[in-house]
Amino acid sequence: MVLRQLYLDTARLGQTSPGALQAQIDFARLTASQPSGLYFDRFLTEGMNACPGRLRREYPGLACWGGVPELKQTIKGALGAPPEHRILIANRSSALLRFAARRMFRLCNYVLTTDMSWPAYQQQVERAAQRTGAAITSLPIRRDIFGGRFAVTEVVDRIVKRYIANDCDGLFLPAVDHLGTRMPIREIVRSIRSRRELRFVVIDGAQAVGHLDWLSFHDDYDMFIGGVHKWLRAYMPMGFALYGRRQTREMIDRAAAKQSGVSDPLLRFSRELEGQHSSGFLETTNICPMFSARGALVDVPESDTKRRARFQRRLYNARQTRAIAQYAGWRPVGPKDSSLQTGILLLERPREKRPSKRDALRYRLGKCGVTVTAYDESLIRLSMPPEPFDDHSRQTLQLALTQVR
Repeated sequence: MVLRQLYLDTARLGQTSPGALQAQIDFARLTASQPSGLYFDRFLTEGMNACPGRLRREYPGLACWGGVPELKQTIKGALGAPPEHRILIANRSSALLRFAARRMFRLCNYVLTTDMSWPAYQQQVERAAQRTGAAITSLPIRRDIFGGRFAVTEVVDRIVKRYIANDCDGLFLPAVDHLGTRMPIREIVRSIRSRRELRFVVIDGAQAVGHLDWLSFHDDYDMFIGGVHKWLRAYMPMGFALYGRRQTREMIDRAAAKQSGVSDPLLRFSRELEGQHSSGFLETTNICPMFSARGALVDVPESDTKRRARFQRRLYNARQTRAIAQYAGWRPVGPKDSSLQTGILLLERPREKRPSKRDALRYRLGKCGVTVTAYDESLIRLSMPPEPFDDHSRQTLQLALTQVR
């Protein structure tokens, strides 16, 4: 019997962090005793400090809750966003991506994407382009990156050349793609802007938030779309959008005030609480993700040094996993350039084996004590934890990969 499961599926759904768990528990307790009590409105806008001391003592898991405005500021702080940046929160990050895509095609006629994009997000961008009669070109680069033929300089050069050759004016890229490649966002954007006009940049940060050591490109995007349920480990999905670039900030503000092109209960609710939007009535909204998110942020290292060390531990775990996988007969797949690598590792079963369906592969590895994401092509994706593997974890991983190969 497996006593301790090795969870390596964070790129899909993170394990609830201790802070998020305590916030979830105490918010559930609070709603059970007083679902909309005397202090509840002030609690939502001003936090626990607006409540009597007896409530603060009774619900210690909510001590971190400082209200909706404070939640937004804390998310910005955790990502190192400049003070002038603004933030939107929503129940669904896909709604914010749709909103961002529509803003992009208000300004852009020809947007460059790549085959690194998450397919569902790529489809949303394509639909937004169709509505306005704009065009998209998608550059295939994954095969060359995974084949080791592209390092950072080649990735930047290929994207910039295609952008210029197709006379593009917009850009949609992931900060980290779902299979583990870190895109050199800053280098790409600044190289393009030094040569051509770049009207709007949308970055998919779903796999970057809480994963990378730091986000160093806040001056380079127009909108950055992220979420809290993966690497931040809030578990309950909640999306957010960062923006603040001087050239497009006011345009995005106006669209957000009108709820233009986006329909999301939490977005409307949060703006209503802050006095930024008034509809006269609101639909019932799931606000639980806000508390889970705030609790998860308690567990995010505050200093650059600690964040950097956490990311380096993920990379070290990935190097150990590569060695274990090769010993067990699996083949690591992904970029060879270390600056493109992340804490997401892709492994392929031996080529002579018959392909396995993803559910069967994931189930068999799970029975051996390892939870991963699996794909039909006999590929598995492993998300590295921020704590170093102990002997039990290494042994469990090696045994699972050996038995399932």
